[in-house]
Amino acid sequence: MARKCKATQLAFAKHDCANHGADGSCLGIVSDSLAPGEAKVKARRPVRCILSEETPRRCGYFEKCVLPLANWPSPKDDPTLQSWRLRARDTYRKATGRRPGRKCRDCGGPMPSDAKPNALYCAPCARKRYAAAHRKAQSNYRQTRAKRDKSTAAKPHGTRPEEGHFSEAATKGLPVANSAD
Repeated sequence: MARKCKATQLAFAKHDCANHGADGSCLGIVSDSLAPGEAKVKARRPVRCILSEETPRRCGYFEKCVLPLANWPSPKDDPTLQSWRLRARDTYRKATGRRPGRKCRDCGGPMPSDAKPNALYCAPCARKRYAAAHRKAQSNYRQTRAKRDKSTAAKPHGTRPEEGHFSEAATKGLPVANSAD
């Protein structure tokens, strides 16, 4: 199913935020009160969602509960959902002055926030690449070792067949005649 709306933070909130009302209002439930058994604590309820302002402000509930949905894979019936959420998350981060997240070079997914600055791949892709490189190195090692063993088994180093122990005379115990004599 193709997305017809732009990937903005407000569209993301309308689609996935439980605090966002149909009229554009916000319920104002604080994300810290979402633990099981806790009473729902409402913050000072804004009349409108702060993401709908011309210059949106940061929303704690949106950052803690809605933005992580961008890391989830898309369902099979809507394969473009994750990429749409990632674009909306980047739009939110740019609008609120936060740096957009980095992406993995292999899968295009988001890099974890604790990733090293010079890391190019997410952890699963890094493991796959390491395993593939290790398999290739082992294969190359086995191939060169097999070639070396095959070539050295045919003739020993430093001997020629007519002068060495491969000659018929040497195998029968007879003296080897020089061709120069």
